[in-house]
Amino acid sequence: MRRHLLLPAALLVLALGTAPAQPPPPAPAPSPVKPTPKADDKPAPAGPKGPTVPEFDVGFVDGSNVKVVVLEAAVGVTTKYGKLTVPLADLKRVELGFRYPDGVEAKLESAVERLAAPAYADREEAAKQVLELKQYAGAILKRAAQDDDAERRRRAAALLATVRKDVPAERVDAKDYDTVETTDFTVRGRLDSPSFKVRTKQFGEAVVRIAEVRQVRAVAVAAVGGEITLDAAVYSKLNWSAWLDTEVDVTANAALDIACTGTIDQWPQEPGRYMSGPAGNGNMSQNQQGNIRVIVPGQQFNPNRGVQQGVVMSGSVVGKIGPNGPPFAVGAAFRLPKSQEAGRLYLQIAPSHWGNDTGTGAYKVKVKTGE
Repeated sequence: MRRHLLLPAALLVLALGTAPAQPPPPAPAPSPVKPTPKADDKPAPAGPKGPTVPEFDVGFVDGSNVKVVVLEAAVGVTTKYGKLTVPLADLKRVELGFRYPDGVEAKLESAVERLAAPAYADREEAAKQVLELKQYAGAILKRAAQDDDAERRRRAAALLATVRKDVPAERVDAKDYDTVETTDFTVRGRLDSPSFKVRTKQFGEAVVRIAEVRQVRAVAVAAVGGEITLDAAVYSKLNWSAWLDTEVDVTANAALDIACTGTIDQWPQEPGRYMSGPAGNGNMSQNQQGNIRVIVPGQQFNPNRGVQQGVVMSGSVVGKIGPNGPPFAVGAAFRLPKSQEAGRLYLQIAPSHWGNDTGTGAYKVKVKTGE
C-alpha cells in the first residue's frame, strides 16, 4: 500500500523538476496611501433627501381614527366646474359628505324635478316618492326649497318639514358633497373613487371605503412650514378678540399636543423688566369675562370660582377648538389624550394684568395631532 502512495508522489516531483521554469508572479501593487484628515476638514454635505411621504389622519363615521399613508399619487374631484386632480402633497383636508345608495340620488332628483309637473297627479306621485326615500332626501330638498320655480319651492319646503319630524336632524342636515381643502384653495365636489389604498403601522396595507369615512386630514399641517409664531403685539388683546388661526384641524377622539417656547415683554415701556413665558408671569390675567371659560391643565374646572371662569395667567398661551369653542389654558406644554371637540385650533396670549395690550415679542409654537 505504501508503494502505491509513494509512486505518484515521485512522478509528481519528477514532472515538476523537468517542467520549464516560469517567471515569478508580479509583486502586488502597493495600496494607495490615504491622506490623514486635518482637524478642520469638514465632511461633504449630504445630498438632498427624497420627498416626504405625507401622513393623514382618517376619521371614520363610527368615531374611530387611524393615521395612514395614502398609497395614491393624487385624488380626483368632480365639481360643478369640471374634474380636478389634486396631488396628495397639496391636500390638507377633506370633509366627506354622505353617500347615496346606488340609484337613490337619481330617483330623488327625478322626483324633486316632477314636484313642478303640469299635472297635479304627477306632482302628488312625485311627493310620495320623495317621502319613500326620506332618509336620504334632506340635502336635495333643502336645495329645492330655494328653487326659482314657486311650486317646486313650496312643495319642497313642505316635504322638508315632514322629513324633519321623522328623520334625525344630523341626518337631514348632512351634506351630500365633499369639501376639499388644499394649500391653495377650497372647493366643493365629490371624490371620484369609492375607495383608496392606505398603509398603516397597525394593519399594514388596506383599502378604505369612502362611505365609511367622515374626514381625511393631513397630520400636523402647520409643521410643514415649521413653527407657528404667536405675536404678542397682535394676539394679546384686552377684549380677547384676536385669535391666531393655526390652520391645524383637530379631530374628535384624537390626541392634541402643543409645545410653546420663547418670551414676551408685557410692558415694553420699560424693556426687559416685565417678561413672561408661555406659562404666564404668575399674575391673573385681566378681562376674564363670564363668557371666557378657561380650564387650567391638571385642575378640574370649578364653576363656583368667579362667574363660570377658571384661572389663567397673564402672558400665558390660551387655545380653543373651533371659533366658538371654550378657551383652555395651554401654557408651555399641553397634551390632550383624546379631544372631545373637533375643529380648527386657535391660539391667543392671555392679556396683561396691567391692563395694556402693547406687548412685544412672540412665542414659538409646535402642534402635533392624531397620535
